[in-house]
Amino acid sequence: MRSEHRRPEEPPADGLTVGRTAALVGVSVKTLHHWDAIGLVRPGGRTRSGYRVYGDDDVARLHRVLVYREIGIPLSAIGRLLDDPEVDAREHLRRQRGQLVDRISRLERMVGSVDRMLLESKPGIRLTPEEQVEIFGADWQPSWTEEAEERWGGTEQWAQYAERAAGMSPEDWKDVAATT
Repeated sequence: MRSEHRRPEEPPADGLTVGRTAALVGVSVKTLHHWDAIGLVRPGGRTRSGYRVYGDDDVARLHRVLVYREIGIPLSAIGRLLDDPEVDAREHLRRQRGQLVDRISRLERMVGSVDRMLLESKPGIRLTPEEQVEIFGADWQPSWTEEAEERWGGTEQWAQYAERAAGMSPEDWKDVAATT
């Protein structure tokens, strides 16, 4: 292991060092060096010793790069977007926002589908919490089924119940509720 004598870090000329900038925006120093090398975000200044220094405008550009990157735009396109004076950045962001809202809507539908698949694959009552309240009355607490499973889930009686309940339709449950 070789020992190096290092000078104390030189104070920034006017801005943030690479390390501080990286920590501020949540990327690595290596990422900032790469973005500098490809011309995407160049630090606005240098110290007397040649260290990169990022100013307020540089940090603002970094934030725009991060937003564009998060929404899936390749770095080469981000550079063109940020550097082209003909590009209306606000309009572009509006379009991207619309695409994000559409993606969120699709993801919410997918979550609903996964929830339904989980419900269908779970032994016992295969009703949504809303259906349970509708069938068993306003006093019914859907959490009671989960509590019962936690308490008796490992018993033979629970296995028998779960098998019977899994085969029941909402109409079957309505009949059960009407007879109790």
